[in-house]
Amino acid sequence: MSTVKKFLQELARNGQVRHISVSEWEALTEYQRKRFIRQAQNTPPATYSPVSPECKNLLRSCHAQGLLPDFTPEDLRDLTAWEADFLVQCAEDNRWLSEKKLADYYRQTDTDTAPADPEQLSRIIKLSREGYLRRFSSATLLKLCHLSAKRLIWHGEMNRRRKSHVSD
Repeated sequence: MSTVKKFLQELARNGQVRHISVSEWEALTEYQRKRFIRQAQNTPPATYSPVSPECKNLLRSCHAQGLLPDFTPEDLRDLTAWEADFLVQCAEDNRWLSEKKLADYYRQTDTDTAPADPEQLSRIIKLSREGYLRRFSSATLLKLCHLSAKRLIWHGEMNRRRKSHVSD
């Protein structure tokens, strides 16, 4: 592993730089790369702290319940922990503005963020083996929440339908 890559990973672990993809890095000129590293070194630690998996699951649940109307799950990729905490607080505030009972929101959130059940995991594994989903490591599967598993299964089933429709 290159020294620059290790250095960037260390800066990311310290929260001094947002994650940058390999393709983005490759697109930078040598001067831009040096400037990027210099700026990252001058950024205070924890500025770009990553969002915890638990917080990501909570945000996905809030989005699914309609508590974050302008938020999309794709936005999770670029969020920092501070931004995620702010969005969670906005969702909490929005619960009070709805006609739905607060207890119903909390019940749904508990269901959404609970670990995926064995049946869901079995379906995901089966869809992966059949080629309708990419394969996941055991560690990743065990980290899935109920809502994420439900969405993965839905995507796998849609892929199955598309492939069967194309072959007809």
